[in-house]
Formats: sequence, C-alpha cells, structure tokens
Amino acid sequence: MISALEERFKTVIHEALTSTLTPQGFRRRGRVYVRRLEDLAWMMDVQRSRYNTREEIQFTINCGVYVPHVLSTYLGLPEPISPTSVDCCISARIGMLSEDRLDKWWTLRDQAQAPEDEQAALDVRKRITRHVLPFLERFPSTREVAVYLERPRPRNEGRVSPHTEAMAFGCAGIVHLLRGERETAHDVLAKAVLTATGTPAEEHVRSLAQRLLAKGLLA
Repeated sequence: MISALEERFKTVIHEALTSTLTPQGFRRRGRVYVRRLEDLAWMMDVQRSRYNTREEIQFTINCGVYVPHVLSTYLGLPEPISPTSVDCCISARIGMLSEDRLDKWWTLRDQAQAPEDEQAALDVRKRITRHVLPFLERFPSTREVAVYLERPRPRNEGRVSPHTEAMAFGCAGIVHLLRGERETAHDVLAKAVLTATGTPAEEHVRSLAQRLLAKGLLA
C-alpha cells in the first residue's frame, strides 16, 4: 500500500509538472516528460534522492535536449529505448539554470503540513516557467543544438552538460553528420580531437572522429 507521504509526493509532482507541462505539449512517461519536435525532443524528469526514507522524500528536476544517436554515439553505447535527461546531448539540473546556479532539491517530510507541499509545488512550477522552458525553447531544431555546442558556453551556463569542450565539439560533429553536413562535421570533429589532446579523452575522441569520418555515417 502506498504511504501517505508517497501520495503527497505524487500530488506535488502533478501540481508542479503535469499541470504545467501538459498545456505546453509535453507528454508524461512515468517520471519523464517529453515534448517531441521534428528532429529532437525536450525532456524533463524527476530525480529522487538515493537517501530517501519512509519519513522523508527529496527530489530535484533535470532537463535536456535529446537528439537521437548523438550522445549514445559519442559514448559508444546502445541507443536507449526510452531516453531520459541522462541521454540528452545538452542537459542541466533545474537549479543550474537559475540566477544563483545552485543545485536545488525539495524535501517532503512525513510530519509536514499541506502549506509546505504547496510551497514546494509553487517553487518548482515557478522555476520551470522562468528558467527551464525558456532554456529549452532556444533549441527548436538540431541547427540550434549544433551552434550551442560549438560556441563558448555563457558564463551563467557553465554547469550545463557537456562539461568539456572536447565532448561538446564531438557531439556537435555528430549532429552535423545527422544533418548531412559532412564538411562542417569534419571541421568540428577536428576541433574535438584538438581540444581532447593531452586529456584522458584523447584516445576515445580521436578514434570516434576517425571512425565517423571514414564511414561518413553513424555506426
């Protein structure tokens, strides 16, 4: 039997995410909310703390831009059947998109009263509306994704993933290949190799670039 605290958690998530995102074209899949566009998808999902107990639930929100085959190709992993924010080539925690850029978790306690739940739902909803949706709306197509990955990261978005230049250039190169822009992909993947030189990622990035450019396709 589901506990009273779990029921409260479900209510907070409904009030904070489902009621906010459904009118924006998102569809819910478990704890993942997805809005599909022509060649990518916007995602938000709920992450529960691994330290939750029967008396306390902590959670946060992750978001991202999912382009099929990009991150999986870069990492050399199978393409996920049901992707989440961890499979996105651009992703962030909700707190990292706020003005203070601090990680943000909400806590629901067994002995807490309704006003605390309502405040948590209100805060999540405000942050989604003020920070997350405007961030995702900057990526209506894979063109904007490639541009973002190739340019220097704005100072206030330094904790948006990918966290390294080599990975950002590598993912951008894969996006260009998906778009059929082979010449641009060659140049961008060369930048990925250059920025990875001397780092632990050098061998992986160099091998990836050689394989993709030799075949001219995603394997």
